[in-house]
Amino acid sequence: MFINRILDGLKHIHKPQLKFLTVLFTTIFVCQSRINFSSLARNCHLNEKTFRRNFRKEFDFTRLNEAIIGQSKCQIGAFAMDASFIKKSGQETFGLDKFWNGCAGKAEKGLEASIISLVDIKENVSFALTVDQTEPNLANRETVPEKKTRTDFYAEQLEKNAETILKYTRIGVFDGFYAKQKFVTRTVTAGFTMISRLRQDANLKYLYTGAQKPTGRHRKYAGKVDFNDLSKCRESVVKIDNKEIHIYSAIIWSVSLARKIKLVVVRFKRKSVNFGREMANPNQGESERKPFSMKSIKQQFFNEHLLKLFISKSGLEQSLIKYQETLEDLKNYAAIYS
Repeated sequence: MFINRILDGLKHIHKPQLKFLTVLFTTIFVCQSRINFSSLARNCHLNEKTFRRNFRKEFDFTRLNEAIIGQSKCQIGAFAMDASFIKKSGQETFGLDKFWNGCAGKAEKGLEASIISLVDIKENVSFALTVDQTEPNLANRETVPEKKTRTDFYAEQLEKNAETILKYTRIGVFDGFYAKQKFVTRTVTAGFTMISRLRQDANLKYLYTGAQKPTGRHRKYAGKVDFNDLSKCRESVVKIDNKEIHIYSAIIWSVSLARKIKLVVVRFKRKSVNFGREMANPNQGESERKPFSMKSIKQQFFNEHLLKLFISKSGLEQSLIKYQETLEDLKNYAAIYS
């Protein structure tokens, strides 16, 4: 298995933990139901208590993901950061709170994972680098300066992994939620160039570049940005697949971010998208660099596991079994890509 070679190459990992992780990752692919300690124990020889005990131990998954990324011939052009909602009922699970669910279009009770991934611009895929569970009971707004907010949590995660990310790229792509003054300031201070979407009603002003009066306060701004009239912006045309895309750009002042930013407006098929730029175990499947279905990969692992179990329980020697091609066909049973 691919992950076994990666684990063998990691330093400062004890043999018992190495054996456990090998079984863990294999069982995750074999398990056809929801992944939890009980279902994992049902699909391998380890006890449920073994999973609970080993999950209390520390393990540097960022280093593991780095090793996986290093095995692929990727061209990292940027990193992306976003949060993923996980539906969860009950009362005792750590991290339960109301988080934004993009699929439902509203905030719902559940868990949230904040993910930083490296983007391969050549193959148009991303490799997960680090994932942190969002802390519960954080303030949603900056009403109380002393209280930690979710913006603080996301900024801390980025700052904590800044040294690792900067080895690959300094350009970060973010959702519009992150276009807040506090987050932008901390991101830029950490050494990153931030690309994010702005609100449709963003308060933006053109910078005045004309002659100034000899006396009095100098003029700073030359009017508010109107997205219906971008004549003051620099226009360029890019052709992609014989289609023209008009790009308007300008260095302007963002009132909410309290800084200069580079505004880029892309117009394509009468649609306008605004961006602000200020002066960042899916990896196992992505590393194959081919179109794939994770469901199909899990099906193949399950089929192979079931075949080996039948052969082992029947007291047969696999090398002596005839019709090896038939066994290969059975491994690919119900797989989308074989």
